[in-house]
Amino acid sequence: MLKKNFRSTLLYTFLLILLIPAYIVLFKIDASMAPLSPVLIPDAFNTERNQQHPSVLISYADGPQVFYKNQNSLNMSAADKGFDRIYSYHRRDIDEDFYQQNKHILQQKRGAGYWLWKPYFILKTMRDLPEGALIIYADSGLIFKQPIDAIVASMKEHDTLVLTHGKSTPLRNHLKKEAHAAFDFPLTESILNAENIWGFFIVLRNTSKTRAFVQRWLESCQKVDALTDIPFNPTLQEANFEYHQHDQSLLSPLVAQFPEGIKIVRRNDLRKQFGVQNFHRHTEQEFTSPLWIQGGILNFASTILWNNYLFQLIRKYCRSE
Repeated sequence: MLKKNFRSTLLYTFLLILLIPAYIVLFKIDASMAPLSPVLIPDAFNTERNQQHPSVLISYADGPQVFYKNQNSLNMSAADKGFDRIYSYHRRDIDEDFYQQNKHILQQKRGAGYWLWKPYFILKTMRDLPEGALIIYADSGLIFKQPIDAIVASMKEHDTLVLTHGKSTPLRNHLKKEAHAAFDFPLTESILNAENIWGFFIVLRNTSKTRAFVQRWLESCQKVDALTDIPFNPTLQEANFEYHQHDQSLLSPLVAQFPEGIKIVRRNDLRKQFGVQNFHRHTEQEFTSPLWIQGGILNFASTILWNNYLFQLIRKYCRSE
C-alpha cells in the first residue's frame, strides 16, 4: 500500500513539475495579455496622430522547410514586442534583374546563395521605408523574449548596431586573402586587427549614411571571389586564419573603416541586455520547440521537460495527422 502511494505521489509530483512551467510559459507568451509600452506603441496611450518612426523586423527563409518554420517562430515571438511591421522575405521576393545578375551566387546551396540576400533585403527595405525608421534584421533562428525597448533606447545615440564574438577576435582570422581586393580602401593593420563582426542580428536607423554603408556591403558581397569559398589558397592566408565567414567577413572591414555611429555589442549581451536568443533549428531538430525558451524557462529545463525525445515524437505524430 505504501509503495502504491509512493508511486502515485511520484507520478503526481512529476506531472506537477511538468505542468507548472508549462502554464507559466502559456501565461508569458500569450500575446493577448502582453502589456503595451507608451514608448513602443504611443498610439495606445493618446488620441493624437503619432509621428514616431516605425520599428520594422525583417528576416529571410530559404532552403529546407524547417527554416521557414524558424521564421514563423521568430515572427510569433516578435508579434507583441513593439514592432510596427514584420517583413518575412523569401526567394520569390528578390527582384528579377538582381536575381539574373547574381544567380551564379544565389543558386549556390551554402547559405542559400552565400547570404548575398542579406544586405540585398536590408537595403531594399531601407529604400521602401521612411527616413528615420528603425530596421532590425534577425536570422530566422532567433526569438524575442522581451519587448524591444532596450534596443530602441540603445539606438538614440547610434545609427547602427552590430554584434561581435563573446571574446575579442580580430577580423583577419576570418577574412581570406582573396577577399582583400573587394574593398576600395587599404586593409591596414588597424583594420585587420579590428573586431570580427557577426551578421545574424543587425539594427540600422534608416538614413542616407546607413543606406550608403549597406550599399557598400552589398557591392562587396556581389564579388563572387570575395564572398564565396572559391578561390581559396591555404598558402596565402594569415598565420592565425581560421575560416572565411562570407557576408560577415565582408561586413567586418566596413565596420572598422567607418566606425562613426556604430555600436558594437558582444554576442552574449544580445541575450542578456536585449532578450534575443538563438534557437536555430536544422532539419534533424525540426520537432524541437522554442516556446519554453521564449517564455523564460532555462535551456536545460526546456531540453529535459519540453524537448525530450518523447515530446518530439508526439509533435511529429500530431503534425503527420
